[in-house]
Amino acid sequence: MGARATDGPLLVGGRRPTQSERYIGRPTSTPEELVLGGAPWYSPRTTSLNGKRMSQVEGAHKGQVQAAQSQLGLVLGFFPRVDALLAVLLGLNVAMLGVAFARAPAIGEFTGAQAVATFVYLGLAAMSFLHLYKGSFPDTEGGVGSLVYFGEISKLEPADYVERFCQQSEVDLSRALLHQAWRNSCILIKKFNSLKVAYRWLIASAAPWGIAILTFQSGKGT
Repeated sequence: MGARATDGPLLVGGRRPTQSERYIGRPTSTPEELVLGGAPWYSPRTTSLNGKRMSQVEGAHKGQVQAAQSQLGLVLGFFPRVDALLAVLLGLNVAMLGVAFARAPAIGEFTGAQAVATFVYLGLAAMSFLHLYKGSFPDTEGGVGSLVYFGEISKLEPADYVERFCQQSEVDLSRALLHQAWRNSCILIKKFNSLKVAYRWLIASAAPWGIAILTFQSGKGT
């Protein structure tokens, strides 16, 4: 009499698995597979191991994305500090320029000393303003094809951006975030260098500004 369908799958060697082998999923003999209907039947232990490995890989990829996001956030955190210092220097430059214009005599009444001090001060102040402008509006070119950089995102249609973003893997996303962190670091160093140079020009303009104010006062006194 043929074997019933309820007797379970046969081993490769033709032997039926014992009750313990059915639960463990791995017979005591060497074959690792049970054949049922011509298709391989893998043991639950092997399936569990593969699932655990896949979970570890997915967890590693998520960890990379989180680390990349943290790195990008760390770089972005320096921008408000530099922008605040740029605003302070801009305020000082505007205040000094306002005081100089308020106390300056009419154009036809400038003496030679007053004219020299004023022109030197205005030249140095202009350099400070120039670098403040560069620091406030740095070069933002780059990041071609990026799905993180706002300059490249704005070039895409909404549906195209959403589709391309959803199609990328976690590895691609982590790399895009790290590339954006690098690009923002390049922009940040330009802003910081502009701030430093603008501060130096401001300090250099303080002396001729003071001399100009003194000559304006002495000219009014006479």
